[in-house]
Amino acid sequence: MTPLLLAETVAKNGYWLQYATVVVWLLIVLFSSYAVYRIWAGLTSGVAMTWLLFPGALVSELAFVLGCLLSGATVKDVSLLPTDEKPDEEGDKKKDEQEPPRKKAAGPPTTGGFPKPKIPIVGHIFMGLIPIIAAGLCIYAMSATMGHPVLTKIDATANLPKVLPTTSEQWWALPKDMVDLVRTTWNALGVSGWANFNRNWKLILFTYISICLVVRIAPIRGNLRGASGAMLLLGAAAIATELIRKGTTTPLLEKSWTLLTFTVGMLLLLLTFSLVALALVGLVRLAFAKTA
Repeated sequence: MTPLLLAETVAKNGYWLQYATVVVWLLIVLFSSYAVYRIWAGLTSGVAMTWLLFPGALVSELAFVLGCLLSGATVKDVSLLPTDEKPDEEGDKKKDEQEPPRKKAAGPPTTGGFPKPKIPIVGHIFMGLIPIIAAGLCIYAMSATMGHPVLTKIDATANLPKVLPTTSEQWWALPKDMVDLVRTTWNALGVSGWANFNRNWKLILFTYISICLVVRIAPIRGNLRGASGAMLLLGAAAIATELIRKGTTTPLLEKSWTLLTFTVGMLLLLLTFSLVALALVGLVRLAFAKTA
């Protein structure tokens, strides 16, 4: 298929709109994870966040190191217990400005504490792609053993739009769909039955590890642009797969959309509770603040 014919097929069948929809949801996942982590890190500390999200931190750090090695970057340090681990798009620039200049060692160049790949743009995208794929694969693996009931309910009741709204009515209906998705995710997790731990321990464990993984999708090490490019690449790969399959669906694609729906619902649920907690903490601090 020539590039011109491919472009005509995409325009004729509306794949560009589907691609845009997939990319939008993936970016919502990325920035929702980023927002949740920033809120939690602001309320606690980097060390507490690492222990709280240890399974996700372990997967994220190992995948990040793998991405660095595959992209040709030099890894200076690997630490699961940082003193202050908040997402920062600028990486370690402030740290570089405070430290005195040192003689550079031979080998691939690095920038502060953030590894610099040999290929500037592609390398950063690759370094952001590996942790996202690792988190997705872990959730996919757990869903086959512990989270099958949850994903079954999500697949049967949740409705994540596969095409972006094109009319004003659809745009106004989108917030309602997101609220319904949050409620569906809450009901699918079966929180009301968690008191019976012996019966629902697999569901509780699946929920905890899923929270750790989806929150640590955020590029904690300051590679937000690379992670955004990775989301664009994943969206393109999804539409390319559909084009190759000529519109037919496969169990993997259907499962991937269910996982995306679950991830979006989980992050919106966490973001809702996080904003409420942030507001309550702010009110308490304001109430007990000393007046001038």
